[in-house]
Amino acid sequence: MKNLKIFDVRYMADGSENEKMPYYLKQQSISQRSMLVKQVDDLNVLQLGLLNLQVFSNQTGIGVVDKLIPDRHPNNPNRELKNLKAIVVHYTANPHPSADAINNAKYFGRSYSVRDSKYVESNGANFRFGSAQIIFDCNRGCRALPLDSIAWGSGDTPIQPDGKPGQRPLAINILNGMSNSHSLHIEICNNNNWLQATKNAHVFIQWVVNSLHLNVLKNESLNPQVFKDSLSPNEILVLRHHDVTGKICPKPFIDDPLAWQNFVMSI
Repeated sequence: MKNLKIFDVRYMADGSENEKMPYYLKQQSISQRSMLVKQVDDLNVLQLGLLNLQVFSNQTGIGVVDKLIPDRHPNNPNRELKNLKAIVVHYTANPHPSADAINNAKYFGRSYSVRDSKYVESNGANFRFGSAQIIFDCNRGCRALPLDSIAWGSGDTPIQPDGKPGQRPLAINILNGMSNSHSLHIEICNNNNWLQATKNAHVFIQWVVNSLHLNVLKNESLNPQVFKDSLSPNEILVLRHHDVTGKICPKPFIDDPLAWQNFVMSI
């Protein structure tokens, strides 16, 4: 499936022919086309993996570089998304001037070791899992994982008895208790110009939404804990990490709810 040319697979979901279908697919029978599409759980995930970030850069003027987390690294699950239900926004919580998109991607892929069958940091502490598919600062984006792969962006554990963050109703009702399997995670750097960094991330979200012909449920995104209906294949939520697990992330959008409302409503 990864070798397919870029095209809008949405128009071949039932295997029928249409003008946007590539010539080599038109040569297949309807049943063969349907079989091809059914090899993936979700057409949006397939489309997401086929997006060309160079096209994004050419269209928006926002450069994107790759600093991919190595295979078999604990922050790289090496599994594809099951389907796409949410775009989850985070912040890096590191105001140091050097903590830009590239350096945060490097941090995701940092060195580690294995001790007694457990991952540990280079200083011997327990390894802190955490990653996102893409990171934006005020100058550029940096892809840390393929867009169609799972990132360890939000916890998939229940809320703890001591009140520590865990799955909120949204995570269970809409994301099936497996939020990372259904989410594209975007980190925003707070090391320099937060407003410009959020603008870059917003432009990227808008580009993804337009490219995949998605319908952002804006009111539901702003009130996710009371939303219990299922999402149709072309519907998606735009959420804060806080909405999924209760973690104070991204803090600037929790401190300023109106800014978050404007962020979502302007998509």
